[in-house]
Amino acid sequence: MKRLGTRMLALGAVLLMAYGLLRWIDAGGTSVPPQSRAEVERGAELFTTWGCPTCHGPNGEGTPRGPELRQLSRYWNAEALAAYLQHPERLRKNNPRLQQLAAGYVPITMPSLEALDAKARNALVAYLLTL
Repeated sequence: MKRLGTRMLALGAVLLMAYGLLRWIDAGGTSVPPQSRAEVERGAELFTTWGCPTCHGPNGEGTPRGPELRQLSRYWNAEALAAYLQHPERLRKNNPRLQQLAAGYVPITMPSLEALDAKARNALVAYLLTL
């Protein structure tokens, strides 16, 4: 009986990991693979510290000032999102989808997060791609 319980527990752990991988694949495989909890938590802190909830809502649900950030992996991979956060206006200028999206909100300029070092920017990206 003890042996059966151990096997069931192991099977449950494997199924849970497989579910996480399938969710990542279903998201297009474009988001970063699951990051360390510490990196995602650091990204969540940066999200708040940099004032992102002011325009995007406390949970990334969007507001009249800024678009929803949930399910960003539909349109972004980690590298492209990090580049956008570094130079949002430059990238929006050449992207009709981003121009159209921005037109639906109060005309506020998305601030550049160029001051964030790459490690911090990557933590923010890891967090955003978990929303």
